[in-house]
Amino acid sequence: MSDHPPKTTLSPIELSELVDFLDSYTTEILGSLSAHGIGSLASVLTPSAVKWPHVFPAVDRPTAEGLVPELRSLRKSVYHAGHAALDLPDDLVRAVEVGRQLLEKLHGIPVTLSGEERRRAPSLNQQGGPGSTSNSVTGGTLGNVIQAGSIAGGVHVHAAVGDDAGNMRNPIVVGVEIHPRAWHADLIVDADPPRPMAPSGSVYVVTLQARTARAVILHRARSVVVSRCQPRRACYQAHILGPLEPRKFSVDLDAGQPKLRPEGVDFPLTISAADPEQLWIEPAVGAEEVGWRLEIDWTCLEHHGTAVVDYGGEPFETYPPEVLFTEGGERSRLRTGCSLIQHEPDCPALRLPRDVKPSVYGPVAPHRAHG
Repeated sequence: MSDHPPKTTLSPIELSELVDFLDSYTTEILGSLSAHGIGSLASVLTPSAVKWPHVFPAVDRPTAEGLVPELRSLRKSVYHAGHAALDLPDDLVRAVEVGRQLLEKLHGIPVTLSGEERRRAPSLNQQGGPGSTSNSVTGGTLGNVIQAGSIAGGVHVHAAVGDDAGNMRNPIVVGVEIHPRAWHADLIVDADPPRPMAPSGSVYVVTLQARTARAVILHRARSVVVSRCQPRRACYQAHILGPLEPRKFSVDLDAGQPKLRPEGVDFPLTISAADPEQLWIEPAVGAEEVGWRLEIDWTCLEHHGTAVVDYGGEPFETYPPEVLFTEGGERSRLRTGCSLIQHEPDCPALRLPRDVKPSVYGPVAPHRAHG
């Protein structure tokens, strides 16, 4: 092994993120192979440290089976590198580079990391000897191909993301994260069953990526209110967190027809596989609990549609935390008497289902935006 430390364009946070991804990825694919199927890996949304591709195409089973020893070795490497990251950062870089090479073998496409120029597909040489010719066809769905002259050597068709009919009809991949802003708190509403709810002013970070290399034009976005109700009793536990960057859009959900208010660049916007976009949505309510969704109108060549962004198929829910306090700052009748140390016996937080986390902050389970 070289004495010189390996070089990387990734930040320490991106390195850690990519190692976590590779750990989960190798575990999942090895488990799927042992279960005689890799359907769950038909499309894998890549972490932000991977700038290309934004979605990995399907894995070919024979290829994956031939790389099982390398997958096992990589899983062991990223596990140890992740646990020793603070002491051995070079091991982290080496593990990521090995992971990149294995991803390229599995999916048949180049992988570009943050800070790098787009990598070209590796030149494949079927004959392997000097003077042989490598021919390749790249891209998505192709029409007629005209051969000019003779062909020497093999013709290799590389898988690529986008441009097939399904992707063109539904081209948008959406990721959502919910961040606290003014109210750094866990808020559990006394519903049936009890559930966490985002306080008004929380920021919804909506990341839009395209499955196709074609430009997808985003014409407009709007919030759609699907329910309103009087605030219910709630458990409120505050936290201390750092500030977030300024938002891009705000929306008053108490309005009869809520409209997104831009704070900077407004629609229309354009995304492609190499050029994603990120929206920061900050909804506000003052008197009612509001259920809502985000709708984004788009066109891609002759195709058009509306992407519906929500909480994994259910509406986002926003709570007005002001109702938990009186004008004098005292606890209102809607707020439970819980302290930071313990909950009251009748607190809804104690009746949360076992599989429900008390906080809604963080990434929402990724899903393809539906029209």
